[in-house]
Amino acid sequence: MSSGRNYSGKKYCTSWRPDCNFCWRVCAWTSQSRSIFGYCETRIALALKGNNTMVKETIMKIHSLGAGQHSSLKVALIGNPNCGKSTLFNVLTGLKQSTANFPGATVDKKTGKGKIQNASGKNISVEFIDLPGTYSLNPKSLDEKIAVDLLCDRNHPDHPEVTLFVADASNLKRSLFLAAQIIDLKIPVVIALNMMDVIEKRGMEIDAVLLSEKLGVKIIPISARLETGIDLLKQGIVSPVQ
Repeated sequence: MSSGRNYSGKKYCTSWRPDCNFCWRVCAWTSQSRSIFGYCETRIALALKGNNTMVKETIMKIHSLGAGQHSSLKVALIGNPNCGKSTLFNVLTGLKQSTANFPGATVDKKTGKGKIQNASGKNISVEFIDLPGTYSLNPKSLDEKIAVDLLCDRNHPDHPEVTLFVADASNLKRSLFLAAQIIDLKIPVVIALNMMDVIEKRGMEIDAVLLSEKLGVKIIPISARLETGIDLLKQGIVSPVQ
């Protein structure tokens, strides 16, 4: 953990940390991309030309804002093939979808839009991108390469602010291999633990809370087919940082 000087009894990061509320509040307050303006202390100090009084006032102002104040959000859905990702995409976007090609490729680019009300009652416009299914971040096909490039290249025009990882709860071991790679990219991740209806029919249980603690990301049990858990998932998307 990289932290800097102490203001009001709290140390702030000197490098971007996706698990830090304050980093996100800096981004929200400045309306800047985290890749451009995301460091808690260092970036504020530079922006305010080292004026310590202004730094403290700015920190207090940003700290008073809630996290997740974005008015819009770009979310990429990723997961193994046949994990129910496209079904969830349809549930989240309804009829507000469009299909085109990724630049320089014949692979379909499915995008959709929706509005999600966050905990403070603010409507967030969300653009969802349904990425081609993949088993790992070591692409073996053009479809997989497109998904990997979009996630790994922060300069990509469709690079997401949040990654929605769709895991097949009935084949969790295979799903978690890719999930671990996605988490390592340091993009805020929310995991939709899909097909929980199948797990229940088998008389099995998955401790989503414990799994969330182990992986360090939010995990929301859902069934995209039955549309259960979707409201909780939406809240997890617009407030990915605790």
